[in-house]
Amino acid sequence: MDSDYQTELPRPDIDRCFPEEHPLFGLEGAVDDLRDCGRFFHARGWSVGTSSNYSAVIGRNPLELVVTTSGGDKGKLNREDFVRIDASGAPSTGGQPKSSAETMLHVVLAELPGTGAVLHTHSVWGTLLSDHHFPEKGFWIEGYEMLKGLEGIRTHETRL
Repeated sequence: MDSDYQTELPRPDIDRCFPEEHPLFGLEGAVDDLRDCGRFFHARGWSVGTSSNYSAVIGRNPLELVVTTSGGDKGKLNREDFVRIDASGAPSTGGQPKSSAETMLHVVLAELPGTGAVLHTHSVWGTLLSDHHFPEKGFWIEGYEMLKGLEGIRTHETRL
């Protein structure tokens, strides 16, 4: 398996909880990293309740991901709140919980070179801005210092 999360080599810093026959066996590190993201994003109001979903690419040939299940509170994710999926968005084996309704968004983005994870949020402010500006199909952002953090932008005097 071509993976960022080595399942063949044990990581002594990770507490193993899944039995060998479990689809997430050896992926506790990836699961714990995504759980940490959920707590971090929830604490900042970026992922409220069951909104948002996260995934990590665990294999590229064939494509496999670990993605959050449907309906889990992202601030309180357990290790069991994840499902291993294949390139079609289906669970890699039977008996797994249902994945997020937005699973295919994760698959499409994971197919892009260099993608290691997808952290899709539904912040209150982002949702309000999207709803408000939906008729215009977007809005302009300009004059913000943080624009210089985007690739190729050297000044805050930029309009996107």
